[in-house]
Amino acid sequence: MFYPMKRLVYLALALAITGCDLLSKDPVKEDNTNGNEGGGSEITTPLFPAGNDEVDGIAQPKGALKSIETYYFNESSTTVIWDKKQTTIIYDELGRPKREDFLYYNYENGVYQGTTRTGGSNLYFYSPGKVELKYRYSDGEVITIGKIELNSDGLAEISDTGSEKNGKWVSSSKWQFTYNAGRWTLKKKLIGSANDRDVEYSWNDDGSLYSAKEQWNGPANPDEDGSEYYNYGIDNPTYKQAYDISEIVLNLGGYYFAGLGSSKLPTSVRTTYRNEGKVFTYQKASSGQIVKISEKIWPFADDDPQAKNFLYHEYKLSYYN
Repeated sequence: MFYPMKRLVYLALALAITGCDLLSKDPVKEDNTNGNEGGGSEITTPLFPAGNDEVDGIAQPKGALKSIETYYFNESSTTVIWDKKQTTIIYDELGRPKREDFLYYNYENGVYQGTTRTGGSNLYFYSPGKVELKYRYSDGEVITIGKIELNSDGLAEISDTGSEKNGKWVSSSKWQFTYNAGRWTLKKKLIGSANDRDVEYSWNDDGSLYSAKEQWNGPANPDEDGSEYYNYGIDNPTYKQAYDISEIVLNLGGYYFAGLGSSKLPTSVRTTYRNEGKVFTYQKASSGQIVKISEKIWPFADDDPQAKNFLYHEYKLSYYN
């Protein structure tokens, strides 16, 4: 995400609707054998090897990300938790993420109340060349919130977010994607908005993301410049796996990029307005899996009165056996 100079504006670097997982209609009853990656070529064999853990009678991919505990801390604090949520990822028979379940922990004024509440689920539907995202509320109501059209390589070509109103689809944000594999670049363009903007991603030859540049289609305004440049120091152990954790730190949506996540994970991010706009640290288990990610974000320029304020997030990760 970008934090433009002197303003806290969240702009998703991911495809406009991603959480980074995919589903079929009902997590138990739906037959997934006709799901596909795009271009009309159906997938009939598992994309990733099955492990020992089962959910809903389905063997989960071995070593795939199982859950993410996200901790948000009070502004400029690395000790006082303000909010916490848990995301559990469930995969289908082919090893594709099919459902995200959300659980929220109740805090008041930084104090945990000892209670939790369910936050519903992201559900994904496959059809040839398309993926549809639905949200299931905790009371069981299900609505469509996003649609993706895939190209012949299984990469997102159109990403359309919105909602259902009176049974009709109402678009709120629609993006067009174009790829240049020879130069390792991807361009993302917002369609049909007065605030049209382009985002261009560039990768290094080793598969690590070099930059994400945001360009507004209008008068130049440094407060709206969301460009980011990445410094690396650690290999990404989940690169090209069922759920690439570069989605967490780079906000990419690894599955939809079909391997165009990042082969390395950033240690810091340089922005237009600050030399170190973000800093990341990682904790590894003996297995080599990353089990904790800490993220410290400075959303204001050095000359801003709030320059010393920062945001602090932690992510604790678990994996299927």
